[in-house]
Amino acid sequence: METDIKEKRCNRCQDNKPLGEFYRNKAQKTDGHSAGCKLCLRQYQTQWREDNPDKAKEHLKAWGKSSKEWLSKNPEYMKEYYNKNSDRVKENVYQWRRDNPERFKEYSKEYMKKRRNGAAAGVYGLFFDGVLKYIGSSIQLEERAKQHLSGFAKSKHFNIALQEEFDRSKLSREDVTFRVLVEFNKDKYESEESLIDVLRKEEEQQIKEHLESGIDLYNVRNTHGKDRLWK
Repeated sequence: METDIKEKRCNRCQDNKPLGEFYRNKAQKTDGHSAGCKLCLRQYQTQWREDNPDKAKEHLKAWGKSSKEWLSKNPEYMKEYYNKNSDRVKENVYQWRRDNPERFKEYSKEYMKKRRNGAAAGVYGLFFDGVLKYIGSSIQLEERAKQHLSGFAKSKHFNIALQEEFDRSKLSREDVTFRVLVEFNKDKYESEESLIDVLRKEEEQQIKEHLESGIDLYNVRNTHGKDRLWK
């Protein structure tokens, strides 16, 4: 709705504010914006949720379900919205983190737990133009692959010697292959620590076998903490 109105009075705090400080509301025929300002409505919603936790939970659940269904039918909406409002979205996220440090901490822990549980674990190899150069292990293979490729692309790979060969050979990300050598079922292990222990032993065994077969590898010895070529 186009309007010449530049500001209006909030029906809650009674302050005159720019129209941009009011949410758009098509039901408001006069100017197409809510009667209450954004600040007052946010305060009201926060108080309502605190006073009605059960109703708020049910409302959020119903809203989430309907939103998920709508977004599944309109997959491009969120992408377009983010592209047009990226700064606003980021600021809202940062503001929520600042206002809810404990909730964000718990959310982060739960998020990482789900990622770890859902990710594949195993021992992998890095290949330059089809030639094995490095063997490692991870409880999150997909994430580890991204870390390696990103490091090479930015010339900031944690293995300095491996990065030097990447640069010296004038390779690109397309020339690097991340291949799983041995995959492990996480459900068989009682704890993450026990899985990591098994992964490290398998990694050492894989390194030993490949070295004995005459393959040179770039790996970091934990005892030395230095990058060098294993022969």
